[in-house]
Amino acid sequence: MLKKLVFVAGLALSSLSIADDCLPGCVTPYPAPPTERIPIHPAALNPIWVGGLDYVTPAAQVVSNDFVVLTVTLPDGHRVAGISAACAADSESCPNLALFAWFDLRLRLDQALRARPR
Repeated sequence: MLKKLVFVAGLALSSLSIADDCLPGCVTPYPAPPTERIPIHPAALNPIWVGGLDYVTPAAQVVSNDFVVLTVTLPDGHRVAGISAACAADSESCPNLALFAWFDLRLRLDQALRARPR
């Protein structure tokens, strides 16, 4: 009986909070859809560890509203870039291209760090 009472009380309280979310002027809990055709995901701009105490922060660029390029400059001055695939011309939005460029950047960065002289 107590479990049913707690469940009903929890349901009643949750319905009140749901009703509060629907009042005019409230903020929706979900992020607004991106306004850019190719949005840059914040995870694509996080610093990347390159060894020791060194981190590099990618710089992002959307080229011709078609694909994403992320570049980093290593402490020794070498530049490494990651490139996404192209966004389809008939697509209204391509939200994952920055992450695809980030994965490509990580792969190329790993190759560059392995190739540098020790």
